[in-house]
Amino acid sequence: MTSRLRRLSLAAVTFVVTSCLLVGGLLYLRSRKPPLNFLVDQAHYYMADAIAGHLHRPHATLEVVWPEHPKGKILIRTNNLGFRGDSDTAIKKANNTVRILVTGDSHTDGVVYNAESFPNLLENKLNASSTFNRFEVINGGVGYYTFQNYAGFLNKHLDMKPDYFMVVVYLGNDFMEGIEFATKQGKIAGRTRSIWYRLKLRWALSQMVSQAGNQLAYFDTYPEMKERALEIAREQLKDIEVSCRQNRIQLIVALLPTRLDVDDQARRDAGRGLRLTDSQLDVNQELKRSLIRALSDDHVSFVDLTDHMKGKSYGLFWNQDYHLGDKGHRVVADVLFEELASGLIERSATTNEAGRK
Repeated sequence: MTSRLRRLSLAAVTFVVTSCLLVGGLLYLRSRKPPLNFLVDQAHYYMADAIAGHLHRPHATLEVVWPEHPKGKILIRTNNLGFRGDSDTAIKKANNTVRILVTGDSHTDGVVYNAESFPNLLENKLNASSTFNRFEVINGGVGYYTFQNYAGFLNKHLDMKPDYFMVVVYLGNDFMEGIEFATKQGKIAGRTRSIWYRLKLRWALSQMVSQAGNQLAYFDTYPEMKERALEIAREQLKDIEVSCRQNRIQLIVALLPTRLDVDDQARRDAGRGLRLTDSQLDVNQELKRSLIRALSDDHVSFVDLTDHMKGKSYGLFWNQDYHLGDKGHRVVADVLFEELASGLIERSATTNEAGRK
């Protein structure tokens, strides 16, 4: 090969490599988004809290356009204590009242009107079925919550003396967010997300990514972190169980699936978008099964909502953002009532009888 040909070949290789690096760099920069600081960007709705991490602002109101909702919009409102309720909540529990304090992430918080959320629907169903006591079910769900927040939320509101504390674990991102929470605390070393990890998320539906896909891609890339995520979940739930026992509160854990776990078409779309196999798409359910074993070992009551939500002829989650929709909230309320009502009402009757004696 002549020196001229060698120079041309070297120039061609250099051009290809440089072009690839430039294109890759541009794609990488495009795949990077500035981290959301919801305490700043959504300061009208959230505020920092030293115990729970963050809370809703009291008496916050926002209206969002929502074409999928029958009304075409959703009015989101908090009450005097920052709970998702249209009426104020008294810190002191009323006489002859069974108080159930519920917490969870944005799915419990609810992309629905307050009256449509499953805590409010469950309260109505319990009160319609009991002649002994009044039931008060408080929706303390807060967006961006994970296991550490659930523990802090209980400690924040022990003065309300709930009879029951229900933690609604969202299987789509609570495990990964538990890792992120511990990372911010300096308890776990941070990990740099690779360009391919970021691009994989960019190729998929954004609404699916935030509600399930990000966690799937994360544990597919870093499978060794699944065990650490489960440790965090179990540690926090164990701390909650101890606090509940010390304060004579009954703990209930509800396990809320993602749309991908109950909707076959959404699952197929996610597999194509994220380039994941069926077994890789099962990671969230795999984590759930491990958590159920831990809950059983720790004698914690739980309700797995997954099978109850499969096979419905109507959508349980909004297409717009993959959050639990109004129909989904109704199904969750129905399942919780069927699974828990007899025990709740029986215990309230026993407590009522003991009080009369």
